[in-house]
Amino acid sequence: PVLVEAIKELKEMSPESALAKFRTQSEEMVVKKLHFGLGRWIRYNWNFYEGSRLGEHLKGMGVSHPDDMSTFLMMLLHRELNGTPAMEKVIIAKLSEARKKKNGIKD
Repeated sequence: PVLVEAIKELKEMSPESALAKFRTQSEEMVVKKLHFGLGRWIRYNWNFYEGSRLGEHLKGMGVSHPDDMSTFLMMLLHRELNGTPAMEKVIIAKLSEARKKKNGIKD
């Protein structure tokens, strides 16, 4: 329910025109373009750096970095708007692998 609430809130606070534009772009493009816009808003307003109920929930799922948390939520929103399966575990694995590469960690 926590993720459902978060996606619902993002949809409710966004103008329909913005959601339509978000929907028509590729997932990779919206995440990249909106990292410092919507992504920053999510990270700071939902207190991912200080800790929040949603942040703790995401950590429990395996998403620990605030940047990855906002990316995860934007990807879920994009998939919801396009009617595609969330596949949360696949997203988490992808974000985890990318975070390891950024930090220079090899398997």
